[in-house]
Amino acid sequence: MKNQTLALIACLAGAAGMAAAADTAPRHDLFARPKLAPEAAGEPASAARSDWHPPLRAIVLAGERSLVKIGNVVVELGGEIEGWRLVRVAEDKAVFTRGRQRVALTMGGVVGDVR
Repeated sequence: MKNQTLALIACLAGAAGMAAAADTAPRHDLFARPKLAPEAAGEPASAARSDWHPPLRAIVLAGERSLVKIGNVVVELGGEIEGWRLVRVAEDKAVFTRGRQRVALTMGGVVGDVR
């Protein structure tokens, strides 16, 4: 009888543990990138978008000495054009920042505002 009581207690404790584990299961995809609204990032929605989208004509990928050609102006990594600083150069795009705004330009057109 004592063994049966201990077995019953163990089963009940296991069931309670499983119920608690079911309550702590994630309710969202842990591997999904978070979606932040401009208001959640602490800036007004009007400041989150940029209308600066000049044509990206050329990219020279050379590490810290990378260059891009915007219209007829060559800009080096870390350099500025019209108040926008070039912060990243990849094979097919250039990323510029101005304050909290980020814009990615591609050879084929604008990628858009980037977070």
